[in-house]
Amino acid sequence: MILLMFVQVGWVKADTKAIQAIHDHVITHNPRVSVSHSDYSTWNLHVKNVQEEDRGMYMCQINTDPMKSQVRELLLYFGSIAVNFMSVARG
Repeated sequence: MILLMFVQVGWVKADTKAIQAIHDHVITHNPRVSVSHSDYSTWNLHVKNVQEEDRGMYMCQINTDPMKSQVRELLLYFGSIAVNFMSVARG
């Protein structure tokens, strides 16, 4: 049994290995990045005013044993978002 209060969610931009956020704390110095959650069961990484430099693979990691992760790609076409961003539900 996993104690939910010890489980943390981390977000990484996979191509650069840059940590975006850990749990409730945004690590990146990019002010356009934020995180939200719904009752600590569904986590979302938000990027405001998406720019070309934001394009790429993003990984969400949950520090369970074994670790669980999901990877999603953020694509841009003509300056608009082509793929909705990622939310991860823990369950």
